[in-house]
Amino acid sequence: MIRVIHLLAGDADFQTRRCVEYIVRGLGGGFAVEARTLGAGGLYRDMIAAVRALRREDRSTIVHAWGTAALKAAAAAARGAVFYSPLSAGPDERRLLRAVMAHREIRVVCDTATKMRQLAEGGTDPGSCALARPGVDFSRVRPVRDRSLREALGFADEHIVGLALGQSCCERAMWTGGILHELDGRFRMLIWAEGRALDGAAAAVRRLGTGAFVRIVNGADGRDFESMLAAADYALLAAAEDVAPLPVCMCMAGGLPLVAPAAPAVCELLEDRHTALLAGGNTPADLAGRVLAAMEDKELRRRIAQCARSEAYAHFRLTAYLDTMRSLYGGSGPRGQMAFSG
Repeated sequence: MIRVIHLLAGDADFQTRRCVEYIVRGLGGGFAVEARTLGAGGLYRDMIAAVRALRREDRSTIVHAWGTAALKAAAAAARGAVFYSPLSAGPDERRLLRAVMAHREIRVVCDTATKMRQLAEGGTDPGSCALARPGVDFSRVRPVRDRSLREALGFADEHIVGLALGQSCCERAMWTGGILHELDGRFRMLIWAEGRALDGAAAAVRRLGTGAFVRIVNGADGRDFESMLAAADYALLAAAEDVAPLPVCMCMAGGLPLVAPAAPAVCELLEDRHTALLAGGNTPADLAGRVLAAMEDKELRRRIAQCARSEAYAHFRLTAYLDTMRSLYGGSGPRGQMAFSG
C-alpha cells in the first residue's frame, strides 16, 4: 500500500483543488490518499503546524506539495519522497525550486510542457520533471446550452455570452468584453471565481465599471465550473502565461468555441482554426477581434467546437491522468527509478 498526502493551500486555485479531488477519489487500489490544507481555513493554520505534523509520518509516505508554501513545508519535514506541482514557472518559483533541490530530491510534476521547459531553462534538472496534463471528468460536462440556467444568471436568448478563463487575467477579459459590448450591446461576460480570485474579479468590476455586462458567479454558491459551460456561447482565455490547462480542456469537451492568444502554453493545447481561434497578440483589442471573427462565421464555430470536443476526448481523459499519477507514485524510488509519462 502506497500512502500519499496531498498538501495544498486552503485557498488553492480551481485546477489544483480539482486535480487533488480526482486523485484522492480515483487513484484506486494499492494507494491510500488524503488531502491536507495549509493556511487560512486549512487543517494546518501555518507552516510550523504542517512541518510538525509531517515529521511524524514514516519514510514510506509520499508528500505531494501543490504551490510554494506547501513545497517549503514538505521539503523541511517530509521523511519520504516529495512530489511538487508548481503553479507557475516564474523567476521566484524557479529560484525556490533550485534552492530546495540543492537540499533534497524533489520530483516535479508539471501540467504543461511549456512549464517543464521554463523550469529547465531556470536550472531545474529535466530528469526530475514529469508531464501530467490534467484530465476531464466527462460525466460532469454538459455540451448542451441550458436556457433556464442562462435566465437564472440574467442572460437573455439574444445575448452573446463569453465565459472567461484564467482567473488571474479577469481584468483583461473584462476589457475585451467592454470592447465587444460597445460594438454590439448583446455581448456579455460570465466569470466563475472563488476565494481570492472572486475578490479580485469583484474589485475589477468596481474599478472598471463593467457591472452592466459582466456577471460574476461565486463557485462557493454550489454552481461548479463545468455547469457554466451550458450558459456560454464561447470561451475566452485571456492568459498568455501560467495557463491552467484543465479549464481549457473542459471547454473543449463542452464544445465551446475558444478564443485565446497564440502563446506557447496555449499552442500546446489548441490549434488555430482547428480547435480554437488564436490571436497574434494578447491585447483586449486582439482578443475582441478574434471573438468577432468567430461570431460572424457560424460554420467556423461549429467546426472548431466539434474538433475541440474530439481532441478533448482523445487526449485529455481523466483515466489517462490517473494512470500517469499511479505510474509516478509507484516509481518513487531513488533517482532513475521514477516512471515518467506524458
